[in-house]
Amino acid sequence: MARLNGFISKPKSLKGILSIKNVEGAPSYSGETIIIPTTSDQTLATKNTIVRDDILVKEIPTFETSNEYGVTFIIAS
Repeated sequence: MARLNGFISKPKSLKGILSIKNVEGAPSYSGETIIIPTTSDQTLATKNTIVRDDILVKEIPTFETSNEYGVTFIIAS
């Protein structure tokens, strides 16, 4: 059993504690290791597996623009 507790403290920064019980003999994770965020939930089938590589969650592309009133809009795609 594993548990990740944490919070996002700044943009692009996730801090937390990961605790994992011994999973000796568990199969290796063989799924995707580079994740592109979408607007819907995504589940990585890592339960009861050993993950041997880092899993990279790509940054959500954002663009900033201002109008004549000085208001900034952040547009994510």
